[in-house]
Amino acid sequence: MDMLLHTNANIIAVEPNPDNLFRLLATVDALPPYLKSRITIFNFAVGSSDGTAKLFAARGKAVQVEPMKSILKPPRTKSLNLGLE
Repeated sequence: MDMLLHTNANIIAVEPNPDNLFRLLATVDALPPYLKSRITIFNFAVGSSDGTAKLFAARGKAVQVEPMKSILKPPRTKSLNLGLE
């Protein structure tokens, strides 16, 4: 948040966990439009190769993440529409 508030940087967030994604989207949604417009959120995991992975979260819950994206290749996924336009 400090980077968002004190610079003109655009922020790219990668969040594969659906529960965390929900919280992240709620937080971003509460921001003023001039800050929201600088944030892009991707709902996938990043790894060394494409594939599927099991994502472990607190309380022993496991979430299946599919597909896992390689950071070495351009993502084939569009950013979530946050209604920022």
